[in-house]
Amino acid sequence: QHYENGTPAVYAKSEGSEFKFHICISSSKFNPNNYWNGRWRAVWSVQFKPGSQAKLEGNIKIQVHYYEDGNVQLAANYNKKLAVNTTTNAKTSAEAIIKQITKAEQDYHAALEQSYNTMGETTFKALRRALPITREKIQWNAIRNYRLGGDIGGK
Repeated sequence: QHYENGTPAVYAKSEGSEFKFHICISSSKFNPNNYWNGRWRAVWSVQFKPGSQAKLEGNIKIQVHYYEDGNVQLAANYNKKLAVNTTTNAKTSAEAIIKQITKAEQDYHAALEQSYNTMGETTFKALRRALPITREKIQWNAIRNYRLGGDIGGK
């Protein structure tokens, strides 16, 4: 659901009765008319013997660039380790693995969204100084008038 323009790939290998495969998901969205671009890349490695618990390790990399009235970038790297019960039925095992990957990615997406909802109220406000070091508001109109007066007076 999050990968409208995404491309998945699966690379598999078996060693005796053990299976190893990598699930790669890559999606990019470029929106220059609205001044932003984004990319989601995930690699999930699965190692298991049918009927046992699978080791599932994932790495998600996100890059977002917003450049209207400034330049803000996000580069996030998230690692997750999970365990999934498998059966001797390949379809059932694959569905269980995909369900765990989907849940982990949705949880991470929700956590990022929650973080950004609170960030505007906390982090960005902390980055900006409310008043200059003098603790007084700058009187921009007065400064502009001084400059104009100096220009007219020939100074």
